[in-house]
Amino acid sequence: MMKRIIGVIVLILVAVGGYFGYRYWADTYQSTKAYAVVQQQVPEKTKAKDDDGKLATDGHGRQLYQYEYHFDWVTTSGKKISNTFYLLGVNPTPFKPGSYVTGEVSNKRVNQGPNAVNKSDVPKDVLAKLN
Repeated sequence: MMKRIIGVIVLILVAVGGYFGYRYWADTYQSTKAYAVVQQQVPEKTKAKDDDGKLATDGHGRQLYQYEYHFDWVTTSGKKISNTFYLLGVNPTPFKPGSYVTGEVSNKRVNQGPNAVNKSDVPKDVLAKLN
């Protein structure tokens, strides 16, 4: 009887852990194509820092710099997602203000991109929601 109770408890814990693990994965890594308009003002170029607050460098000891962008994405299905993206590099080139970008976006992050696109490449229904 005791083995059965312990087995049921373990099964419940595995199911709950699996559910929350899947939710985390879906929110973080399951992405979809989306479009955004680059903010009108170029953000300040700052020295990048790592998770410990130390200045970040590339593999050759050169200082990394970043631009912090806040994007309001619209997916091809019409869903709106807001998140932050750090354009990072030794000498990163900021996006052109007011331009359009596309990327693969999850609920929590930009998984691929963003890449500049022409306004004519943005689907009309998405463009209507961006403006």
